[in-house]
Order: sequence, then C-alpha cells, then structure tokens
Amino acid sequence: MKILVTDPEGYVGSLVVACFTQQGHEVISVSQANGGAALSLIELAVTDLQNFDAVIHTGEICGNPALHPQIACNIHYRDAMHLANLAKATGVSRFIYLSSCSVYGAGEEEYVTEESPVRPQTPSATYKAAIESDLLTIASAEFSPTILRPAIAFGASPRIRFDVVLNNMAGLAWTANKINIPGKGLSWCPVVHVLDICQIINCILQAPRPLVHQQIFNVGDTNHNYQLIEIAAMVAEVFQVENFSFGHHGFGDRGLFMTFDKIHQFFPDFQCGWNPRQGAEQLLNFFTLTDSIQSHFTLTRSPYHRSDNYPFHTVSIA
Repeated sequence: MKILVTDPEGYVGSLVVACFTQQGHEVISVSQANGGAALSLIELAVTDLQNFDAVIHTGEICGNPALHPQIACNIHYRDAMHLANLAKATGVSRFIYLSSCSVYGAGEEEYVTEESPVRPQTPSATYKAAIESDLLTIASAEFSPTILRPAIAFGASPRIRFDVVLNNMAGLAWTANKINIPGKGLSWCPVVHVLDICQIINCILQAPRPLVHQQIFNVGDTNHNYQLIEIAAMVAEVFQVENFSFGHHGFGDRGLFMTFDKIHQFFPDFQCGWNPRQGAEQLLNFFTLTDSIQSHFTLTRSPYHRSDNYPFHTVSIA
C-alpha cells in the first residue's frame, strides 16, 4: 500500500511511520508545523495525493491548547478537513482518523461505548469531536472514513510523550525516585499501548472497506481499565519506587471507564499485546538507553521527548 501519514514527529505518528515502513508499505509523511517531514499538510494539493491507497491522520497538539485556541482550531479542524477533502477529491478511499477518548469528557455513565454522547471539556477534545462529525458527513461510496478513539496511550516511541499517565509516572520514577498520583488515585483510567494502536490501524487497513466504512471504534481492552493507584503500583514495582505523593488535581473520583466490545466483534483476532506492567518494563529498558530523560524532566516542560535510541526492532505489528 501507498500510505500518507501525518505528524511523523508525534508520539503515535512516529511509530506508525516506523511500523508500516517496516512492513514494506510505501509511507509518505506530512507535518503540520515545522516537523520532520518534507511536506507540510496545509500546503498539500490534489496532485500530491494521487495514487495513494490510504491516509492515516494522527495529527495532534501537545501542551495546553486552551492557551492558544486559534492554533488548536487550525491543527484540529482546518488541517484535518483540508486533508480529508483532498483525499476524497483525489479518490483516496480509506481515511483513518486518530481521535481520542477525551471526546467523552469525564464519563458520567457507568461505562462509555461508541454510542455514548460526547462531552468534550477542552478545546483540543472539542475540535476532535467536530472533526469526527464532519468526517462522517462527507463519507461517500468512494470515501470511507474510520474514526479511532484510543484509550490513554502508554509505552515507548521515537517521540515519547510524558503528559500521559503511565509514561509520566514512569518518567518521575526514573528521574526522581517518586510517583505522583493525581487526586486520590481512585479515578478510572483506560490505557492502551501505542503498538496496539498501530496494530488496530493495520487491521483496519487490511479489512474489507465496507466493514469499516463510517465506523467509530474505541481502541483498547475492557480489562485494561485501571484505577490510577493500580497503575502507580505496577510502575512502582517495576522501578522499585516506594515514594508516593497524591495531588489535588485529576479526573475526579469517577474518571472514565471504557468498553471495547465493538472492536473485538469486528476484529475477533485483535488482542492488546501490552498491559501496563509490560509497558512499565519496556519504559525502564528504554530509559536505560536514553541518557537525556533526566534533563528532559528538569529543564523542559514540553510533553514530548525525542530519542534517537528507540529500539526499532521492537516495532513489529505482524
């Protein structure tokens, strides 16, 4: 397949590029703003998308977009819909949009499914929900958008993020020998490894197009809903940390509990290959190869950390 992937410098996008290149696909990447790709998303024209089989839009914004609402609007809506309309006009039949479980907000139901109402609580989540809605609207017999709502991602990546729960706990455990737990640690938190996200993207690309046409999928495993204190305990055991602190901020006592029955009904062979303990072990091994983690936590507030030591031989999704 010839695949266009956005945000090759992002947490998920960098791994998607590595995974699908390793599988033998022809992967072309585009950045949204001063990334590592040769092309810029907003500069794309119809001629640039000719002969592509699929688009995987992983574009994301890090930090707090509430401080920059126009940037959030541009990245999360304008660029995404520009790309989708170009793909449709060019005849690219498959469009996978990596949204987020953040569109659900703090779950008010006992659990959330793909049929649950969206209640985005941040500008970023609001624009993701708008993109989802408009992508489904422009679907046609020749253009099949598929929307993914992953649980909260964890695990190593060439462009790792530390503003996600498990990675943040592991980073602090490694650099400060402590773990900070949001709130009282009782909030529910669904998690999924970034390689499992890559795995389901591969499943969708290989599936008959009518099966995934205009579909929304939660991505994860129902057994991988944990309370924050449970995730902290697994990280602490792996990193041999005994120093815990509790904060006043977090998801509240409820958090979010997701179910993933639909994706397993559509793809019976799909199984999440990583649990949080395995993810913590992977991060421990990853940190031993990356001597700049300490300076990242002490000198920068950016949630991203780029590593040239990512073990690419581990990215197989076959």
